[in-house]
Amino acid sequence: MSEAGVRRPPAPARPAAHGPASDGGSALRVFTLLAPPLVLVALALALFPSGGSDDSYITYGAARVLARTGEIRSDNGDLLEQSSSLLHTVV
Repeated sequence: MSEAGVRRPPAPARPAAHGPASDGGSALRVFTLLAPPLVLVALALALFPSGGSDDSYITYGAARVLARTGEIRSDNGDLLEQSSSLLHTVV
């Protein structure tokens, strides 16, 4: 057979690089993915420490008036939808 007709096996794959140079890229990628959400959570906790307790109180007030009168009204008797979640008020 001629040399043109001989099949050669494929060249072996080169092993992945190991060491500090290869870890730096993945660590930087993880940092850039995790840093923005962590900063936003820290800012939310620092700027809004109440954690939304006013929404739960508004919903509780609407549910209390609904239980007493059978209608969704504000504390002063005005007909309006004042809760942040009508489903939680009804439940």
